[in-house]
Amino acid sequence: RTVMAVFWLGVFTLINLTSILWLGALTINTVTGLNITLGLVALASFAAVYSLYGGLKAVALTDIIQVVMLILGGLLICYIALDAVSGGNGPIAGFQTMLKVAPQKFDMVLSKNNYFHNDLPGLSVIL
Repeated sequence: RTVMAVFWLGVFTLINLTSILWLGALTINTVTGLNITLGLVALASFAAVYSLYGGLKAVALTDIIQVVMLILGGLLICYIALDAVSGGNGPIAGFQTMLKVAPQKFDMVLSKNNYFHNDLPGLSVIL
């Protein structure tokens, strides 16, 4: 158990965090032209200072803000896309247009004609 805990901690530290830092530095380099190494050091320093001085509460509050922003952004993009599909007639008309044009895309796993369709858990899994 301890070996696996150390292994996954190492994987998280060496792969996930380094890739996040690298992609962040690459973004900073693309947007501002700042050296990638300097961007890596700046991002790592900012994350360390933010976590150490703000503590876990600051990290948790940041996570809450990010989740709210992601959900609101996703809903806004869905609204804009469905409105664009309908030609400006609203998202409900856009969804109805999508159902008419590509009904096969709304069969999540199996079509309703399939023998096993009623055995699927469906919406109850989400709830």
